[in-house]
Amino acid sequence: MVKAIVFFDLDGTLLNAQTKLDEEVIAAVQQLKANDILPVIATGRNIFEIRTVIQQTQIDTLVSANGSYVVANGKPVHTAALSKDVIGRLTKLIADNHDAYAVLNQNADRINQMTDTVKKNLPLY
Repeated sequence: MVKAIVFFDLDGTLLNAQTKLDEEVIAAVQQLKANDILPVIATGRNIFEIRTVIQQTQIDTLVSANGSYVVANGKPVHTAALSKDVIGRLTKLIADNHDAYAVLNQNADRINQMTDTVKKNLPLY
């Protein structure tokens, strides 16, 4: 039985300055679970970006992608998607302005073009 719920952000909370999990953080999460406290990750990141955190902490409940993908006990319970009409209008607006954009879901992300701004803000690409 869950006695309480605690929500964790990632940067500066679960993750250290090097965006890694410290062993004492992992141990603290396990202690919470042992005390019937449900740890939940709440993040703007997508689930595919935090798989290592999920595996290392064994946290299986999360609110990701700014609330558009929610998992409870390892199972998706909410997904939000943009309509095809909205996507079409947004794609046209972006193309008309020659901008870069990213699309993503719970599995992956894609960027339409590599620009200096993209390289600066998303160094993994």
